[in-house]
Amino acid sequence: MRRTDQETLDAGIAAFGRLLDLRDGYTSRHTDEVAELSLLIARRMEFDPVACRDLLTAARLHDLGKIGVPDRVLHKPGPLSADDWAVMRCHPEWGADALSLIPGLGDVAGAIRAHHERWDGQGYPDGLAGEAAPLAARIIAVCDAFHAMLSDRPYRKALEPAAALAQVRDGAGTQFDPGVVRALLEVLPGPQGSSPAAVANVPARGREPRLPRSAEGRAAPASGRRPGHALLGAFDRVGRLAALREPHGRALDLLSSGEPSIELVRLIESDVALTAAMLRIAGRIDPGARPGSVGDALTLLGPDRSRKVLLAVPTADFFQRVSGWSVLPEHHRLHALATQKAAERVARVLDRDDRDQLLAAALLHDIGKLVLEDAYPRYPDAILAGAVTPEQRVQAERRELGMDHTLVAGVLLRRWELHPDLVAAVQGHHDADATGAAGIVRLADLLARYAHARTVDPAALLQASRSAGVDASKLRAVMFDLSQPMDPVPRPLEPSPLSAKEERVLRGLASGNTYKGIAADLGLSTSTIRSHCHNIYNKLDVMDRANAVLLAAERGWI
Repeated sequence: MRRTDQETLDAGIAAFGRLLDLRDGYTSRHTDEVAELSLLIARRMEFDPVACRDLLTAARLHDLGKIGVPDRVLHKPGPLSADDWAVMRCHPEWGADALSLIPGLGDVAGAIRAHHERWDGQGYPDGLAGEAAPLAARIIAVCDAFHAMLSDRPYRKALEPAAALAQVRDGAGTQFDPGVVRALLEVLPGPQGSSPAAVANVPARGREPRLPRSAEGRAAPASGRRPGHALLGAFDRVGRLAALREPHGRALDLLSSGEPSIELVRLIESDVALTAAMLRIAGRIDPGARPGSVGDALTLLGPDRSRKVLLAVPTADFFQRVSGWSVLPEHHRLHALATQKAAERVARVLDRDDRDQLLAAALLHDIGKLVLEDAYPRYPDAILAGAVTPEQRVQAERRELGMDHTLVAGVLLRRWELHPDLVAAVQGHHDADATGAAGIVRLADLLARYAHARTVDPAALLQASRSAGVDASKLRAVMFDLSQPMDPVPRPLEPSPLSAKEERVLRGLASGNTYKGIAADLGLSTSTIRSHCHNIYNKLDVMDRANAVLLAAERGWI
């Protein structure tokens, strides 16, 4: 760029800055300081001079779009409403659109547009994840958030520098690029003359339970990060685990029909992420309620709020990579479902009246492993190398990390404000003397491994069975049952009196679909579906859909 062109551009940038100053004095001062800090990080990350200049321009103008935000929103003295946020979230696009009209500022506009994206893909306006957002934008995002925490605003007081840095540090890997956060810690002097390393060790939450160190006094070096830091970030990411698209879509369809049912509960219970999301959000509704099952969660949330919770859950298809996860945790879901199936069989044998809570505990029993997989790159392969049985693997976790996945799960579920009995069942399921719900989950875990032909210590299985109150004869029956289909499909013994179209309608009813949904699937009108149902009831000599489905299923017609 020629000198005169650069001078003209610099003058234009200064003019934009003056407009921001006239619009909002805080925004102008904020952008100057964000720009200075961004430049320090860029130099630390060895940006070339051109990249440094573009980053500095983007940082100075990252809030340019706020010129278009109305005063009632920009200067609101309290927290913003949902409608206010809808307006405020437009400012990255507005600023980028304005700068994109100036030749040579395409990269600057791109950085401005993306400076509210998040590392985990939950930001705006485009939901970019990881390195999909420009590095300049990721630097500005960290500096923008850090400086905002240090500033007094009408609706809250500024944080102390150590507390602000701790919050930024704990957002590494979720909200922020970990590399940029590391660079920030390296370029800033610590509070009161302490080093950046000392700042990095400031706890973000004073009331957070302290996680243990290993017996040798080592602080779990698996990932090169402090355990508290790694685990707190992993807690957040596991709370936003992606659900399988199929059960997620079916559950939404059922909620849209306005007919919550046991089918909805089963759909949610078929997916670890759906169950975790419903329980986690329901736990915030009433601190005294503490949900212990999916049914509890649905009751606390109600249909409308349950739908909103499900809509907020990210989804993934089979075999699809999920941003932020090195592998799709499909193996975890399959083992969780197998354990849930085993727990249901054991609960049925023992005639337990807490089956719903047991099913939730069984589904979440290994959620601590997901936390460890996220927090420590060497887990499980290097950490559990040579450990085969569940007992050996837990001992390896304790030896190498100073904790095991059950302890981590207990901390996580308490943070979610879940029922103490549910938490105890999950946290205690690897105790050698576990009884009650924890003992049932322990036995179910071993039975699920056996059913999948994985290594199980027979002595440990027998001991767990005795602790759970299941004698040898009942254990044999459960082990055989688990090798059989959960709901074997009956073979038709006589021809069906229904037409092919009537059978399709009845299958739709059996799946919980509504008349309107069945009509859409078959390309028919709702009134035609009602006529088919009337004919079905007459042919089968039943009064309603429930009896029609039951009879047709028993005879193998659907």
